[in-house]
Amino acid sequence: MEYGQLDQRNIRRKKQRIKRAGFPYIKQLNDLIKEELPQDAQDNIMALSRLDFINEGQNIILAGNPGTGKTHIAIALAIQACNMDYTVLFTTIPRLITQINEARSGKFLRRLETQFLKYDLVAVMNLGTSLLIKMPLNYSLPILVSGQV
Repeated sequence: MEYGQLDQRNIRRKKQRIKRAGFPYIKQLNDLIKEELPQDAQDNIMALSRLDFINEGQNIILAGNPGTGKTHIAIALAIQACNMDYTVLFTTIPRLITQINEARSGKFLRRLETQFLKYDLVAVMNLGTSLLIKMPLNYSLPILVSGQV
């Protein structure tokens, strides 16, 4: 296979990962105006951008006031993960609660757990609600949560 064909396949694969993840829009880390971020975000953005938290199985919660860049950072990190060949799911807390309730009522909770095991990273957007969810999963899956304080 030629080098150009291999590049094209890699580009298509990355685009497919981004599409399957279900992002509402595309954001990149280099689009951030770092000087406008809160100080703690400025201090941590470089470390987060390495995506070490995925391999270490750590969960990241981005919390703060509206308009401070939480969603931009979460989507950009998740897209970067797609570009680094991680499998990613983007969802919202209301959608996740609905999935859990439907799986529980249909006795398909184990299937939902198995589905989530396929992802290297799950980005969950809070969208202004103030819910804390205890996932009915007993394993550590890297999750990005973004929401209002």
